This record gives sequence, C-alpha cells and structure tokens, in this order.
Amino acid sequence: MQGTTADGHLLIQKAADWSTLINLTKNIQTGSFTLSEDTDVYMSMNVVAASETGVDDRKVHYYNLMLTTKEDAEFEPYGAMPSFIYPSEPKTIKNSANIAVCNKNFYDATFEEKTFSNVTRSADKNVIKMNGSPTSNGQQAFRAQKLPAGSYKVQLMLKNGTIIKGDYSGTQGLLGYVYMGTSYNLLTEAIGLSSMDSILSGSRTFVLTEPTSLRIGFFVRAGETYDNAEIAYQITQDGADDFDFVGHEEQAFAIPIQQEMLSGDGFEKVNGVWKEKHGWTSLTENGSTNTMAKQGTGTTGKYRYTITSSVAVKESATDAELAYCDKFKLLKTAATHSCKTGFTVSGSKIWIYDEGESLKDFKAKLEDNPITFKIPVVTAIYLDCTEEQIAILDEIEKTIHTYKEKTHIYSTDNFSPIFDVKVKKDTQLYIESQINSKLENINQVIVERS
Repeated sequence: MQGTTADGHLLIQKAADWSTLINLTKNIQTGSFTLSEDTDVYMSMNVVAASETGVDDRKVHYYNLMLTTKEDAEFEPYGAMPSFIYPSEPKTIKNSANIAVCNKNFYDATFEEKTFSNVTRSADKNVIKMNGSPTSNGQQAFRAQKLPAGSYKVQLMLKNGTIIKGDYSGTQGLLGYVYMGTSYNLLTEAIGLSSMDSILSGSRTFVLTEPTSLRIGFFVRAGETYDNAEIAYQITQDGADDFDFVGHEEQAFAIPIQQEMLSGDGFEKVNGVWKEKHGWTSLTENGSTNTMAKQGTGTTGKYRYTITSSVAVKESATDAELAYCDKFKLLKTAATHSCKTGFTVSGSKIWIYDEGESLKDFKAKLEDNPITFKIPVVTAIYLDCTEEQIAILDEIEKTIHTYKEKTHIYSTDNFSPIFDVKVKKDTQLYIESQINSKLENINQVIVERS
C-alpha cells in the first residue's frame, strides 16, 4: 500500500468468517499472509475521524494497492497473469439466440383472476381489472419480462370505474411502479391514481443499460376501495405518444447455436442456404503448440512469446474489435519491446509479454494453467446450419411480420445477434399507406390545376 499519511486501516479478510489476514496502516504499509487453499477474500477499509489539532490528515488521501506473490515488487495495475477471469470479459451468447418481435407496447402481464389482500385482480390485453377493499397494506408485481437496453416510458390510466383512497393514503390512491428483476428493487417513482383527486393517469421514464428483467406492480393500502377499476398500462420507447394504449403483441423465437457467439455473430443466408456466421476464433494454448516461439524484448526480465494463429486474425492495435484473454490484459498498442505483462495481436500472431523464463518452462506452466484467447478474424467463419436450425429459421422467415404503427425487433441476450431475414409488412397497413399516398398525389394535382 502506497500513498497514505492518514490514520486508518486497510484490511484483507476471509469472506467466510471475516477473519483478518492482513492489516495495513500508514505506519505498516506492506505485509504478507499465506493461504493453504483457494479462498475468497474481501478488501475493506476502516476510516478513523481526523484529529482536531491537525489539518494535514483531513486532506483527500489516495492508495496504490497491489496484491502479489513477490517481495519488493514494483507497483503495476491489475491485469497480469494469472487472473482467472477475463480482464475485460467478452459478452457471449451460449446455447440459443433469442429473438423477439413486438408492437410498440413491450410489456404483457396477462393473468387469470386472483385475490390478494381482499382485492380481486385480473389482466387481459393490457387492462388490469380490480375490485374490493384491501384489508392490509401490500404489494404485488406481475410476471417478469426481459427487455433490451434502452430508454423507456411506463404509462398507467384509469379508464373505467373508481379508485377511492383511504384516510391515510395522502394525495395518491393506488401506487404503480416498475420493479427490476424478481425482487422489489424500484426502477421508477410511484404513479399514483385517485378518482377523488382526479388523478386518472400518470407516466414515468427509466433507462436500462443492459438487458434486464422487470415487472409492473402495485402497492395497495388498507382503507382504499377499487370499484370495477380498469387500469390500462403499457411500456413504450421513451418519446412515444402519451396514453395512446395498445395491447401487447409479440412473436418470440429461440434458435439453437452450435458455437458460442460474440458481438457481430449471427445467421445469414449464403446463396440461399442458411449459415451460422462467426467473426471470432477461439484458441486455447496449453503448451503443446509447435508454433510457439520466444524472443527477448530488450527489457531486463521481460520476454515475449508468439503463437501463430491457423486463421488470419485482425490486429488488436488497429481494429475496433477487442481481443480477449483469460489470463493477460490486452495491450492496445502495437507489438513493442517496451511492453510489460500482457498480450497483443499483430501479423496473425499473438504476442505474449511475461516475466522472463525459458520457453520450455513457460510451456510447462501452461500445461497446468492453459490460456484461452478470443480474437476477431479477417474473414468470417461460416458453419453449416443443422436441420433443426434450418427448420426454425425457415419458419421465422415464413411467419415473422410487422405491426401497425410501430415494430420492435430485438434480442434479450447479452448482445443482439445479426439476423439476416426478410420481414413481411402488415398487409392492411401497407394497403392503407399505398391508398393514402395515392390520395395525397391526387389532391396535390387538384390543387396545382386549380
């Protein structure tokens, strides 16, 4: 630990029982400990209040922290071998690629009639029906549904019936929320509806930074009354027209995949034949590759080892796509003798920079601790689709269609696979648009001639 003059303690503790392995302070800035087995540990900090007599120990302090197996090691940022997770973990799709096509309303919570806290509820075509008076306070969320990253708006409107708030319900009656996941973590502030206060509609916006499961839910309170209350609800893209409600419609497809997919991978028809397309290659090195070689870097104690790829790969220094390794960090610079620990890709070779040791010893280390790389290729790799994949893809191409006003095509996987398919337009909408277009042309001619 370097850089602090403050009173305080930095602790490394076992996750299982919080027992302390090491305790560092401004006076004890290095230390060591031994683990006899693989152990989960936490790093925590105890902060001591500044003294009233000094000003210096009330300044902002910083720490350079490093955990290493070597004594008196020079400080380096985290990322050197062995790191047992990808320093920058790639997003992948495994087992199946999931595609959804829906109209402008993303969310569907249709469910049969049920009773909760003396209130009868049901939902059909995005209208929730409620009757009764709650006997206690409580909350209930509808089924979880996964949405892609994006900006959204949730809208509620009391269409029919009444919501009468209780004596202790404040200025709002029924409270509607959007919850995240299977818990009751709120994504939005409450939307309160009350017939007594003429609060008959409301909306909230929220943002998802990654595909997320969410649920619409309500909080009810004792003393409220729901008399044939019908509440329309929907989740749309932020910016959609307010309170123009439509029932949710959706087509969902799951396509099995033969090989895990990374960004840019997907399905494509090549000369009329379905192919599974991959823009990445995966390479695992366990020390047995004959193409591995070693060169000195000109930097004392550092060496570089090269592995030649069997396919042409993109250079990590010049292409937008990143390369990944589960033990080394990516060096976003061209191969250079001054590099420290890490790897880069250049000239269809993977260049590994590590502590100096013989090629034989380095290969021996890899036998027990193999390295896996994922690297974008120059020319896409196409796999022949299986009969099962072809049947699903053909069915999608036959049945997939758009919706009136707005159509969303998306994936709820870690990223959206590329999906090359023709989509049928809504026939009625297409005819109406053609008629309207011709009418506009006729009206324009009439105006010009008059």
